[in-house]
Amino acid sequence: FNREKVYRPQGANCDGSAIHPGSMCCQGDAYVKCPGGRGCINAANIAVQPKPDNRPRCPPSHPYAYWTDNQYCCRFNREKVYRPQGANCDGSAIHPGSMCCQGDAYVKCPGGRGCINAANIAVQPKPDNRPRCPPSHPYAYWTDNQYCCRFNREKVYRPQGANCDGSAIHPGSMCCQGDAYVKCPRGRGCINAANVGQ
Repeated sequence: FNREKVYRPQGANCDGSAIHPGSMCCQGDAYVKCPGGRGCINAANIAVQPKPDNRPRCPPSHPYAYWTDNQYCCRFNREKVYRPQGANCDGSAIHPGSMCCQGDAYVKCPGGRGCINAANIAVQPKPDNRPRCPPSHPYAYWTDNQYCCRFNREKVYRPQGANCDGSAIHPGSMCCQGDAYVKCPRGRGCINAANVGQ
């Protein structure tokens, strides 16, 4: 069967849900030992069932989990703007590290803490507020990524050794092919432009 037997002492691993690798009970005790002793996989025509997620969920009316240990659920997918909290309350998309909810429209997590977003709501990653190189010069390089290069190659300048040897540009590079560089828009700490990988 594709169901666990209900056996309360084993909790979520024997609660009658779909069988998964962490299950400890089989419905009707209808099981056989793995032919190899351990490490069995499902028969070729049976898909593996994921372990059920028993963490508390935010209610559909306030579907977005946020705050330390996801203690609160927000009605909107936006932070409130509250400057003393900086990037964690800057009006961007809400994420687990957010500290403010737009319009203060929040409720406490039904489980007290550890909430996950309501069903069918994806977790938003924490926004990356580091400065980006411009699309015309997308590659960050030099100490503290102070410059942005037009090309993904170093210039060859032998006195600088491996940091200017014509290889792919990286944060430790000290030369840009053709000297085609601009200063990082905020002076330092740039990351590659959005149109290229990190």
